[in-house]
Amino acid sequence: MAVGLWFIWQHGRETPAVDTGPGQQPLRTITIPDEPDPPEAETYAVILERPLFSPQRRPPVIVPPEPQPTAPPRIHLSAITISNSVRVAVVRDLDSRQTRHVREGDKVGDWVVENVGRNSVILTAQDQRITIPLFGGE
Repeated sequence: MAVGLWFIWQHGRETPAVDTGPGQQPLRTITIPDEPDPPEAETYAVILERPLFSPQRRPPVIVPPEPQPTAPPRIHLSAITISNSVRVAVVRDLDSRQTRHVREGDKVGDWVVENVGRNSVILTAQDQRITIPLFGGE
């Protein structure tokens, strides 16, 4: 009986090609070994050089690029009107020759009108700040 079980065990692991019919390829099975070969040491070289739970293992430091300074707008401040409820500046774009009225909070290109004063307008962009004087701007 032991010989019979050994015979069934040996021949049960290898499956012969099965004929599927005329014009078709025979099917083959793959035998998976009971104990696969261990992986090569080079496979784990990166992990061994930088252990996962080591205190020295840190993510790369990413330095954000510094913002480029914004070019000041090419405008001429020609008039300022101040009343109890309204502060309006009249500016002319030197490139397009268009005149427009701006209030605090309006945008002039990439710049924001922060303050309309008696003799000047203060514009801000990112961390920059410029003052456009009345009649003295470019």
